Amino acid sequence: IIGICGKKQVGKDTFADFGCEILSSKGITCAKTSFASPLKRFVVDYLGVPDGLPEGTNDDKATVMGKRGDYLNPELCSINNAKEEDDINVRELLQVYGTDVFRGVHSNFWINVFNARVKNLSFDEVCGEGKPEVVFSVVNPT
Repeated sequence: IIGICGKKQVGKDTFADFGCEILSSKGITCAKTSFASPLKRFVVDYLGVPDGLPEGTNDDKATVMGKRGDYLNPELCSINNAKEEDDINVRELLQVYGTDVFRGVHSNFWINVFNARVKNLSFDEVCGEGKPEVVFSVVNPT
């Protein structure tokens, strides 16, 4: 597993794509996955965020989805001194649910999810045939 960590829009996915392309050209099966993939699926499937926005550009992720109170209870609304009537965008939904909600369930929640995905060979993308020998994992720092 090769972990790729960096701030938003610095080329983490591009690096993983390039690595997969090179390795698969040499006959090595590799996979690409992201810690955030299940979270992005969650906000689409359960919060009604339009498909494609969580994976999109900075402008996509800045799309206002509604008021904080539409998506969060009063305690979560108050994070960063925000109010229920304040707007909330896609990036903020990902941050609050990913950090405050799911990590509130268990501090290693996302590590446990990632381990289960690797164990079950549930990757975002596989290049080549058979079980991956190399996994590129994209992680955003918190």
